[in-house]
Amino acid sequence: MTAFVIVCGPPGSGKSHLASRLGRALRLPVISKDLIKERLMDHLGATAEVGEAAFETQFAVARELLGAGTRFVLEGAFFRDQGALRELAAIGDAVVVEVTCDLDTLERRYTERHQRGDRHPGHRGLEALPDLRRRVTEGLYGVPDLNRPLLRVDSTAGFAPPEDEVFRWARAQLNASKVTLTETPALDHNLLEAWDEHAADWIRWAREPGFDTYWRFGRAAFLAMLPPPGRLTLDLGCGEGRVSRDLRAAGHRVVGLDGSPVLARAAREAETKVPVLVADAAHVPLVDAACDLVVAYMTIHDFDDMGSALMEASRVLTTGGVLCMGVVHPINSGGNFTGDEDDAALVIDRSYFESRKYVDRIERNGLKMTLSSRHHTLEDYCTSMVDAGFVIEAVREVTSPEGRWARVPMFLFIGAVKR
Repeated sequence: MTAFVIVCGPPGSGKSHLASRLGRALRLPVISKDLIKERLMDHLGATAEVGEAAFETQFAVARELLGAGTRFVLEGAFFRDQGALRELAAIGDAVVVEVTCDLDTLERRYTERHQRGDRHPGHRGLEALPDLRRRVTEGLYGVPDLNRPLLRVDSTAGFAPPEDEVFRWARAQLNASKVTLTETPALDHNLLEAWDEHAADWIRWAREPGFDTYWRFGRAAFLAMLPPPGRLTLDLGCGEGRVSRDLRAAGHRVVGLDGSPVLARAAREAETKVPVLVADAAHVPLVDAACDLVVAYMTIHDFDDMGSALMEASRVLTTGGVLCMGVVHPINSGGNFTGDEDDAALVIDRSYFESRKYVDRIERNGLKMTLSSRHHTLEDYCTSMVDAGFVIEAVREVTSPEGRWARVPMFLFIGAVKR
């Protein structure tokens, strides 16, 4: 997990000066929102859209640096409702330095800076003072509650604490890990390798509108179980990203994760505003308590280590956070129909209680897919969830609207809360 420093505060607080000095002291690059905004204004002019674009560009660069394992200082006049900061604090180990100052001093500095003319001409002038007063008075500047180390620095009469103390504090925090990944035994990744091998087939299959059960009835039934959008949602086993895209359309701030580099890349390219991590579900590279919702739509049974994946889902959830998962129903994975007729018998001819890998090879309307999964019993799922610290609150046995799967459940959806 890569550590980084957020330096925030209102315009005129001295945050840019402190961030620059901090970057030099720690030998870290500084990603400044205003620097990005000014370069954009040079080429695009001074518009309201440029300010938003500067934030988006700044956060995109930060995500790339975190993915590359590079530490940095992120500086800007951030707002407490900016969900992108929660996302960054989930995929990186954030340390926050919040610079404050009394309002009279802020107004004086802002006015003097404008009169000196030492800012880019595209920035707003004295007409922005009413907005500055309102935002400071309402406490809008800052960062969301990230549950991460935070140092407040008062710059009204010089920096308090002094710069050297700020540098020492930040250095010490950067060297302290905030992640406790679940320890799991070494495993062969047969299921993960199988999904990566057939990733191109899955992308075509999943993106054919109306083609599979997700489009026909699975999506509506699953999304109906979810709580309203909250702080951050993890799509565990996001595949090519269709669930992530639907979650984002419903108002969720989403981070996707998949063990297949091919599928993760496809998800990222389909929706650039959803960051996608390439990682095993048994080793999620998010900090503890980063999310308030984890969704795993038809993925838990495809993981090589279901128990560790559920432990990780619990670890990254806040207390009271929700896990919603969908799996192939154990009756489905444990048995087979004797034919394609609507009244065909479902027969379990092997031990229901034996956990085993299985493969379904399907070809329909010119598309083909190989689905590699593991059969688990209902008790396996429930026990693993309880062991991971969950309380099961909702169970849905999902059937098809028609055909042989209208008589017996095809899928099992479970909603649970972390204790």
